[in-house]
Amino acid sequence: MTKVSFFRRILLMKQLANTIWVVLGTRPEAIKQAPVYLELCRMYGADAVSLIGTGQHQELLDQALAPFGLKLDLNLAVMGRSNGLSELSATILQEMGMYIQKYTPSCLIVQGDTSTAAMSGLAAFFQKIPVYHNEAGLRSYDNDNPFPEEINRKILTSVATLHLAPTELSYQALLKEGVPADKIYLTGNTGIDAMMMALKKIPSMPTLNLLRKIEESRLKPVFMTAHRRENAGQSMNDWMDSVASYFTNHPELALVFPLHPNNLARAVAEEKLGKLSNCHLIAPLDYVDCCHVVNDCHFVVTDSGGIQEEAATLGIPVVVCRKTTERMEAVHAEIAVLAGLESAQILAAMDWANHKANSEARAIRHIFGNGTASERIAKIIYSETSHTALGRVILAGPPQIKAAGVKTLNGTTNLNYSGVSHA
Repeated sequence: MTKVSFFRRILLMKQLANTIWVVLGTRPEAIKQAPVYLELCRMYGADAVSLIGTGQHQELLDQALAPFGLKLDLNLAVMGRSNGLSELSATILQEMGMYIQKYTPSCLIVQGDTSTAAMSGLAAFFQKIPVYHNEAGLRSYDNDNPFPEEINRKILTSVATLHLAPTELSYQALLKEGVPADKIYLTGNTGIDAMMMALKKIPSMPTLNLLRKIEESRLKPVFMTAHRRENAGQSMNDWMDSVASYFTNHPELALVFPLHPNNLARAVAEEKLGKLSNCHLIAPLDYVDCCHVVNDCHFVVTDSGGIQEEAATLGIPVVVCRKTTERMEAVHAEIAVLAGLESAQILAAMDWANHKANSEARAIRHIFGNGTASERIAKIIYSETSHTALGRVILAGPPQIKAAGVKTLNGTTNLNYSGVSHA
């Protein structure tokens, strides 16, 4: 249990009691929850919303929040005290449960499929606090890929009060599993909101210098990430062998590969790619830099879910190095290919992406949303809380906020990307 001084407890009571808790613990959660938090603050006022972190990925979490100018109101700091998934999950469940019991939030908004999201949702469910699941309904239909995320999603589907589905595919998946239609909203993906915010900011000088160096060399940059635990071992070796072979045979390309702090790919990447002159192994990028590098790329190779969404939205071909993906929308739109983890398939997929990037003009694709998901989610939560004590305070607030919340959702059960009802 985190030790908290008496005066800190009094301050936390004033800050956290009966507020909306926006919960996050990892970099992807921070990126996709930050626009929701900001929109809720705009609609409710900052005093009505609390940003709660578990510290599952502490260094990356701080880095991800910085471009949005955000800091946590409460940090459970679980990672230094937990080893392995079982202990991590148990620690989050216990500590989040303790704080929920102490401060009684009006609701929890959790995001995605992490241990933070699943265990925080479960802790809230045990104490009958409403749980709103941002990015609900994603499915790979393989419990081992991704692991343990597929199970975490199913846990959240079981305990969530409302399901905020980012796409039609995820919406339909929830319906097929028996989730009532009036408990699902089609919102778009808040990661697209975050990306659009990030691309308006200026990247760091080291990133600008790297992109300029590649451009001056007349090479085409290719962005790659690798971090999933189910890809560790021989699969990672095969993947890096494929990349080494491809970039040896394609000197017109330049690989930009930030090495993830979890070290699953670091050693093999340094061994296989470190001596290639057109491969740049770099430190992790902050979110703004990452978005700008992706935006400047010829194509992308990744096992990341968020980067699949970002690159596909920007019209950049994506090679997905995984056995399954819960983001088939990009594959169906023919802007991504599921390559698997065998060398021949990865090489063929990179050929496909290279050819597509060379032969087709880029175009923005609203596959995962159009940048307004956070506003929709804030209005949905506004509508849902209007009958509660917190909601009654908000209804007494500025008329334009009341109108924005009620007019859009009154009498509707769902929204599509155009903001109209979705039966």
